[in-house]
Amino acid sequence: MADKKISDLTGLSAADVAVADIIPIVDVTAGATKGITYGSLYSAITSDFSIGSTAPDSPPNSPYSAPVFKVDTLTERVGINKATPSEALDVDGNISASGSITGATLAGTLSTGAQPNITSVGTLTSLSVSGSINAASLVASVTGISFSNYTSTATATGLTSINPNQNNVPADGVGNDTTTDLAVDQTGNVVRTTQEATWLLTRAQIDGLAAGNSGAVTLINAPGANKFVLVEKATFLINYVWNGGNMNSGQSYNIQQDGNRTNNIAILPAAKILDIVKEGQSSGNSDTYGIYEADNGYSILNRTYKPDKAITFSKNSALILATAVSTITIKIRYRVYDVASF
Repeated sequence: MADKKISDLTGLSAADVAVADIIPIVDVTAGATKGITYGSLYSAITSDFSIGSTAPDSPPNSPYSAPVFKVDTLTERVGINKATPSEALDVDGNISASGSITGATLAGTLSTGAQPNITSVGTLTSLSVSGSINAASLVASVTGISFSNYTSTATATGLTSINPNQNNVPADGVGNDTTTDLAVDQTGNVVRTTQEATWLLTRAQIDGLAAGNSGAVTLINAPGANKFVLVEKATFLINYVWNGGNMNSGQSYNIQQDGNRTNNIAILPAAKILDIVKEGQSSGNSDTYGIYEADNGYSILNRTYKPDKAITFSKNSALILATAVSTITIKIRYRVYDVASF
């Protein structure tokens, strides 16, 4: 090829550039003009492109200083104060951000000052602290135990009355006041002991039961071999609309143990129902709820239990419930004893 000025050369389009094409380049170290292929130049630039130096005219990765900003396009990594970045972004030093730093995984040590900016850390396999943990609530797990602050105002001086409505009461909603008692076993575990169960029955459902043992319906299933269900207390919440009506005094509703019905656990007699829905009331001057509590099974403790037996509800005759009654909600406090852990 004849000698030509660079300005006289025919232009080469980007589409026609080949890896083997030669480009003239001045080697300032050797003081000579040399040729370099497009492929070699591209490799030199993309594999070692750094910005930053204490010497204003020094080239990338100059001997005057380590690079501040390194882009390695071969590995698709960026380094700040890192000559050889090992991650997509590799920083040697601190990072300050006015906004959020988000990542699917944050590794290493997380530290923070006294501020409310940490709202969630996901699931921790363990947590060790040298000081106190202060929290409005502490949840062991999503479906586990929740602890909240509680301040009682049930202490009075002298004969001062107290408000029976303390805080930390069950939330509104049907059945939310069905609770359990927690205790600590011999190995230090927090376990359930006495617990509650609740059923809501309409007057139609109650009247629809067959009389006697043949019509008994199961409330608590049999617990299993060598296990006993002991009922400590039964509470009946009666919802009604006063109408002045009566019901036969011979009717009663019974909670019993299947196969051991000679020992009644709790009895709701007609007289107690009428005490709630009729006595001392009149049209326009009545309540709509009343409670009857039967604790004869807990306070007298004169009943036998058999293992692996269900707890049932029945009525002793075909006589109907007082027509003023809309629903009866039964709440039973009970304890399961296992021979293996007794």
